[in-house]
Amino acid sequence: EEDEYEDILGMEDVDDEEDEEYLPEDEDARREEDRVLDQEYMRVHDGWDQEGEEEDEYEDEDEDEESDTSQGTQDDVWLHPFAHPQVATGHTFPDPSVGGQSLQEEEIGEELQSLTSPIPEANCRNAGTYPLGHPLWYHDKFARDSRHLNVYPLLRRREMDVRTTATKSAAEKKFLAGQFIPGGKPYVKDTMSARGYIGQFSPAGDLFVGAYQQRQRIKIYSVYDDWKIHRDIYARDLQWTVTDTALSHDQKFLIYSSINPTVHLVDIGNDMCTDEYDQEFTQALDFTREGARHAFGIWSVQFSKDSATIIAGTSDACLYIYDVERRKTIHRIQGHQDDVNAVAFASTDCSDVIYTGSDDSMVQVWDRRTLGRSRATPVGVLPGHYEGIAFIDSKGDGRYLLSNSKDQTIKLWDVRKMLSHKEHKDLPPARIKKFRWDYRWMDYPGYGMRLQHPHDKSIMTFRGHKVLQTLIRAYFSPVESTGQRFIYSGSYGGTIFIFDIVTGGLVSALPYNSATVRDCSWHPTLPMLASTSWDGRLVVWGAGDGGKTGVWRQRCALRAQ
Repeated sequence: EEDEYEDILGMEDVDDEEDEEYLPEDEDARREEDRVLDQEYMRVHDGWDQEGEEEDEYEDEDEDEESDTSQGTQDDVWLHPFAHPQVATGHTFPDPSVGGQSLQEEEIGEELQSLTSPIPEANCRNAGTYPLGHPLWYHDKFARDSRHLNVYPLLRRREMDVRTTATKSAAEKKFLAGQFIPGGKPYVKDTMSARGYIGQFSPAGDLFVGAYQQRQRIKIYSVYDDWKIHRDIYARDLQWTVTDTALSHDQKFLIYSSINPTVHLVDIGNDMCTDEYDQEFTQALDFTREGARHAFGIWSVQFSKDSATIIAGTSDACLYIYDVERRKTIHRIQGHQDDVNAVAFASTDCSDVIYTGSDDSMVQVWDRRTLGRSRATPVGVLPGHYEGIAFIDSKGDGRYLLSNSKDQTIKLWDVRKMLSHKEHKDLPPARIKKFRWDYRWMDYPGYGMRLQHPHDKSIMTFRGHKVLQTLIRAYFSPVESTGQRFIYSGSYGGTIFIFDIVTGGLVSALPYNSATVRDCSWHPTLPMLASTSWDGRLVVWGAGDGGKTGVWRQRCALRAQ
């Protein structure tokens, strides 16, 4: 499996002697083998055979299906945004239309056209049996049954430098790489006598930021240099712990927050910054507006792509927008009824649209271009959760986001289904069961109950993990290596859960830590996942060479392909 993965990525095979057994010495036999492999490849991937006999048969069946569909009562069929259109045809979902326009099949991105739809598995496979994690099953749009994806014909064509219609597209390469999810034997890279609150890879994947509580440490590890410490920062003015950190996209600056109105900006790109107490390279950014006297804490911070703006969610139920160049808060928006625990930009290319998640159980959508009014209101509201929201993550395309909630669910949202502020206010009161409990030291009273919000606007719901004791985080998997097909989350109890968006099922569970995993991060290009937990350990999964990621960077660099 490891050799196949390396070949998919275009890397040279390190085991040439082992590969020679696949190449017959007899030239005629070799040509015959190539011919059979090419026919098999065309049969599976390009329509059964080149003469088109089987393909015509399927075209006739498709015409019959289309005629049957046209006789139905539903005019528009909404396809799941992450499913293959041809596989999903016939599966109906609620219409996510906004303003009376239905989402048609043509609106599905061209890149998704080449993805295949997997068949759900009843049980989670043991990832430890494969060096790079376990491969998923797939269902080809022309195949009659489920099977492992046969990459051998693809490798043969690449070695022969054959460029035909069978050459894999970028989306298909992501699908191939996405079959290998982090798993296997975990490796402990660092141990602290303090709770780990933050653990995130940098956008380039060469750095990893870990933030710890008692000893007020923020450690930046060099991932490709055997996880050596790149920076060891003493966090100043902490109240209880570091609540959040964020790296600028150029990886020159780090910000961190705590339960107070101050965000600290650290210049980590300056090689002269070697003293952890050096005041010259750390600046305090006061988020308190001029004339304001009340105190508040900051739960979540995010950099804009150009690093010119910082957004923050706070304990006074507000969204703060801070101008880094002018060193002042330019907007303080109060739209929630309780603490704003999470903030995120809707798109990686634009910083105008912002998502917020609050302890009032609501996800709200804000547009900075409408915030000049005397009383700002959200442009959209997404109801559906029973309890407060611990974290939100944007897919980065301006359409989809996920939220992790204290009602022990992760929900996937499409902002095209959101309600306007007025529509949400005009809804009848939701009759939902409210529990009197505190997630910091109590179990969720709703365990075993399948609760459903009457105004739920989410498109998928995932269950199985636990959100207790702290604001546990969940994310989309990386776009470059998996096409953001998976959702992964930390959990109370020390297990990391990975869900498949296409099937809605649990793909893998990674148990190792003895305490709550608050934060975890999937490497942007490698099949590697790292986590920080309350037992103080930094744990890495998925590096099949024992965690020597300097080797993996050369052998498995997806970006090169």
